[in-house]
Amino acid sequence: MGKDAKEEEIVLARISKKDQKYFEDQAKKVKPEDEEKVKTKFGGALERLEKRMRKARYIPDFLSNFVANIKFLYEMLCDEGYTIEWKTKAWIISALLYFISPIDVIPDAIPVVGYADDALYVAWVLHIIDDEIQAYKKFLEDAK
Repeated sequence: MGKDAKEEEIVLARISKKDQKYFEDQAKKVKPEDEEKVKTKFGGALERLEKRMRKARYIPDFLSNFVANIKFLYEMLCDEGYTIEWKTKAWIISALLYFISPIDVIPDAIPVVGYADDALYVAWVLHIIDDEIQAYKKFLEDAK
């Protein structure tokens, strides 16, 4: 294992300008009716992923973190007590639509690895809307 068994942050992917543009274009394509599509299909998609995870011999941390992140984004999107501006909502919807779609860069049917591109997309969205995420966390804390 090497000298030190501490966790290290390793950057496995850099999001190129081309990829950033692709993600931005996806968010710009989101329509208000896509929110209902997400709300209708998210539960089933999450259930399928969690079922696959239960069958796996090993669950990488990136996948566990991905599940926590998509649940958080979905909760934020559905919280009727919290108002999100359309641009931020479009980013969230685009990430959740990407997760719901089984047809993406790496097909979700490939065990574990199939969600790597979904996790990357969601991580990028979390980065883009970080200020809003912090505001939502504060909102939740203040509501306690």
